[in-house]
Amino acid sequence: MQRTDHLQMSGIRLSGFVAKAAVIFFAGLLRVHAAMDTTYIRPDSSLIVKASLYAGLTTLSVQESKEAGETDYLPNSPASIGIGIAYPKIPFEIALGIDAGAKQDDHYLRTRAFDLQINHYGRMYVLDASLEHYRGFYIDNDTLAYDSADCPDLKILAASLGVQYIFNGRKFSYQAAFSQSERQLRSAGSLLIGGTLQYLRIDSDSSLNFKGMHSITSLLLGLNAGYSWNWVITPRWLLNGSFSMGGNLERTDAESGLHVDPAFLVRAACLYSREKWFTGIYFVLNTLSSLYRDDSGINFSYGRLYIIYARRFSI
Repeated sequence: MQRTDHLQMSGIRLSGFVAKAAVIFFAGLLRVHAAMDTTYIRPDSSLIVKASLYAGLTTLSVQESKEAGETDYLPNSPASIGIGIAYPKIPFEIALGIDAGAKQDDHYLRTRAFDLQINHYGRMYVLDASLEHYRGFYIDNDTLAYDSADCPDLKILAASLGVQYIFNGRKFSYQAAFSQSERQLRSAGSLLIGGTLQYLRIDSDSSLNFKGMHSITSLLLGLNAGYSWNWVITPRWLLNGSFSMGGNLERTDAESGLHVDPAFLVRAACLYSREKWFTGIYFVLNTLSSLYRDDSGINFSYGRLYIIYARRFSI
């Protein structure tokens, strides 16, 4: 009994230490500043009016064993269209979006979804926050009848907050690729290091059965590292590729103790720009794992894919 109490107290102390370290880390990132190297980056003072077509990238993948294989659960949500306004003197972009259709696929039930995602790109840091609530999924398996593939009782609630420090913010601009408030003049890249705090709850009556469990709740605190590169192909074409990986310290109601699970963060963008307008495509995709043991586990991926067209106006 004493040994059990000692292990529990050790876990509490470890969780408390990691939580304090994360708070200090996040607060430090928000205070950093750096001068811009104007031979690599040019600020854009224009008012930007942006139209976009975007779709969610949410997927739940469950694997009970290597023999059983992996089952993918997808939401049946339509793409959305939106319009936004951005101005350098305003620290955020104002946007409004509406569904572009009834369903992604008429054969399956309609997913009820709330999906809020925020990506803020600063000089020396990038901030990601999301809150998602989905109810109603379908199994991505062509061998199943449509009624059998529907999972109306499957619900997911996920929330996350993440920050990454940009080591080379003087020469490398995330804003050039993702918010278009700057221009990348010469190719440049940067090392990235960051941290995340994530909450994941999966509920179902019978659709999900992972080792006898129909409901799983996890709290994850993690660190990650990676690299991002802006490639200026010509003065009009810009490509960005970013990849980060790390580990999450997980506490779940499905098992006792603390465990470490892998996590990944991917961004990519392709932008074509003229003096008065630009167009492009970009996405942000997060993947976190829960109960990742041997040949079994749960992977939850979320993010968005955007296709944009925008006009610049001088003020």
